[in-house]
Amino acid sequence: MSKGKMLILPGVGNHDDVVYQDDCGKPNSNYVKGSGTDEERQKGKTFGALHDLYAKKFAEWNHYDPEVLNVSGEAYTQRMAPMIPQVQAALTRLKGKGGKDYKALYGFSGGGYNILPILEHLSPGERDNLDIVIVLAAPGSVEAYKKLLPARSDGTPRVIYYDGKSGDSSSYNLPPFASDKHMFLPWWLLSQDASHKDEFNTLEKDRQTRCSK
Repeated sequence: MSKGKMLILPGVGNHDDVVYQDDCGKPNSNYVKGSGTDEERQKGKTFGALHDLYAKKFAEWNHYDPEVLNVSGEAYTQRMAPMIPQVQAALTRLKGKGGKDYKALYGFSGGGYNILPILEHLSPGERDNLDIVIVLAAPGSVEAYKKLLPARSDGTPRVIYYDGKSGDSSSYNLPPFASDKHMFLPWWLLSQDASHKDEFNTLEKDRQTRCSK
């Protein structure tokens, strides 16, 4: 049974001379800046960098319905937070009709940074509606997130945070070709789910086959 929706926030789009890698380790020009439609995403254009297969599988394996926000995750200063397109789009969903259906957030890179101003602009009741928040590849202070979304009274944490640079980063077992390692944190997080090892191994076999073509 579904627990509700997980809103997934991608990172920034390709910019300047930066072209992010797909999950085969190859530059992907389809990680664009801006916003778009589900139809455009289905045709291969992705608004913001994210290996969304692994983010969506994480949601599903934890009994949430995944919804990828079709807005890239450019993040600015906190002073400008309400004006950030991705923040605006997320708040429209979380505060609008059906907002209580969103029970979890998943932010990657710029999307992870943007989760903080999103939480800041939610009311205490709206934050309490969230079961959990996933923040990946967004180095900063995890305490800032935990202050806004503290653990439940039974001690259950509501913030999962991996910045990809410090602490447990030395234990990341990433693909050897992943030179842009932060792009593979969604892959790594999914690989840690011991209850779905067989499913992950199947996904990885499929990825290797696809990437060998």
